[in-house]
Amino acid sequence: MKLVSTLALVLAVAATACVGNSVSPQGDNPGFDALEVGDTLRYRVLSGQQYPSQTESPYSYTSGVLVAEVVASTANGLLINEYFEVVPGDDELPWGVDDTTYEYLIDVVGDDLRIIPNGSFFQSRLFPSWGAPELPLADITNQQAQLFGWKTTLGYCECASEAYVVDGGINGATYPRLNVVVRNEGMQVDGPGATYLYSGDFGLVRSIQYSWWTGEGIGYDLIP
Repeated sequence: MKLVSTLALVLAVAATACVGNSVSPQGDNPGFDALEVGDTLRYRVLSGQQYPSQTESPYSYTSGVLVAEVVASTANGLLINEYFEVVPGDDELPWGVDDTTYEYLIDVVGDDLRIIPNGSFFQSRLFPSWGAPELPLADITNQQAQLFGWKTTLGYCECASEAYVVDGGINGATYPRLNVVVRNEGMQVDGPGATYLYSGDFGLVRSIQYSWWTGEGIGYDLIP
């Protein structure tokens, strides 16, 4: 059996979690259509294990905060700088993660979010080049899934699939409805896979990527 080892930047807010309860997202953070130059979105870094397992889904948060900053508006979309923020007490980034600043463009075209290279070479942690260059913003309705640790209850598949989650709790906030887009086609040839949880109202809430070889992965959860 094969073992498995990042949309845009968006997020409307989520309130911070209270002791004993999760809270619904609310606040000032912009959605996809409302992003402006100067907006900064921050993501907590997670490390997950046992991606292929249907019974186990352990994960933990690690050092580092990933920042997606809107630095310019161009004819082709908003220019994003993606980089790691220095957090007091963190002595290093997670294994396999570098501190390079990546640049790319995002644009809402009709009902789709498009991620566009800024030049001939594309890199992003939230939107890996082998993942989805385009994500549907309209509600996905074909099947419902649930959150299960750092992944969802969708069965293991080396394929593309879509679903939705209702009342999904991520990093202390509960989101009433999120699209789920899985892009695992690369795993057919021993490459990585990626899953995105997001909505038009709240933006990108979780982006994860994982290895076919190890069953381990890294992810980014929106900080409420």
